[in-house]
Amino acid sequence: MSQAVDLRHLDYARRGGKLYIAGEDWNFAWMQEELETVQLMRKQGAKIWTIAETVGRPDYEVAVLIMSLEER
Repeated sequence: MSQAVDLRHLDYARRGGKLYIAGEDWNFAWMQEELETVQLMRKQGAKIWTIAETVGRPDYEVAVLIMSLEER
């Protein structure tokens, strides 16, 4: 199970409930050079799908990275 699952969800799963974990198979790890490329392109106003193509990642992973960076 993902570390993002809180205790309430863990208890539900232990009682036999079925959990759907969004993005369970997505890759959220970013190397420094990828991160810098995404940040630079974002600053330049590039669209998510253009950034994704440049870094060779799916657009949904880039979108999650951008949301994470904005959250900070």
